[in-house]
Amino acid sequence: MRTKRILRNGLSYLLAFLLMAAVAGLQLGGTYLLTVENKEAILYSFAQMNYFEQAAQKAQEDFSDYILQSGFEDAVIEDLATPEMVEEDLSAFLDGFYAYIRGESDEVDMEVESPVLQQKLQERIDASLAQKGMEDSQALRDSVTAFKRRISSTYASNILPLISFDNLAAAIRSIHLKVPLFMGLGAGAAAVLTLALFFAAGKGRFLPWLSRALFASGFFVLIPAVFFISSHLVNKFFFSMDYFSVFCREFIQNALFQLLILSVVVLALGLLAAVGASLLAKGRKRKQALQMQIEE
Repeated sequence: MRTKRILRNGLSYLLAFLLMAAVAGLQLGGTYLLTVENKEAILYSFAQMNYFEQAAQKAQEDFSDYILQSGFEDAVIEDLATPEMVEEDLSAFLDGFYAYIRGESDEVDMEVESPVLQQKLQERIDASLAQKGMEDSQALRDSVTAFKRRISSTYASNILPLISFDNLAAAIRSIHLKVPLFMGLGAGAAAVLTLALFFAAGKGRFLPWLSRALFASGFFVLIPAVFFISSHLVNKFFFSMDYFSVFCREFIQNALFQLLILSVVVLALGLLAAVGASLLAKGRKRKQALQMQIEE
């Protein structure tokens, strides 16, 4: 009898440990899907660092470098780039980025077309030329084309500075299909392990074992997440002040908070299991006490 109890406890320990690992893997995989492969999460990180406003302002400052040699007046580039335009163009770029990751295109389009900027710029150039009464000529067309190309390239370089999205996309694409697969396998494994734990621990001891596994998984992920957030280690790693480093800091911090939330959810489930185990234990004690009173 004692040997059987020892074997059941040992098997329960093993199953609880494996269940803890499976749930922790689900937390990590869920965080990846909620951040890296979530366009809204990326745009949120950009918004957190006021990226749209900063990029538009920097682009406006750089536009002025070409206005004198172009022969156009300042009104042509005044308020040409706006935060709303930057956000819209960045959103369109990310659509192409994720299309490549999903295998819907063969390469990442690194061009920032910005149709709104192109239209505004063309309308202002046409109005300026009409006001000056300049006659159409090949030289004028070449000059206008060169000016528009400089403005467009300057705008694009301020939207995506120092970010090698093509290399990043190739890395994410390689694991795009694997993460959902492993998430599915992890969820299936967690279900099987939970069922196996139910039979190994027994009906009366299942909830205590389940609560231990959930608590262990929650704390296993929660403690490192809290450490990275509280120690500001991410800020120390991405110490540069360029746009890419600032974006990485904000994005990783947001991912850590997502992981923190998932850990709290797992701990809450563990607490529910513990409360359920306590209520069942009290119910059994009352039943036993009542049975003893009846027998007496």
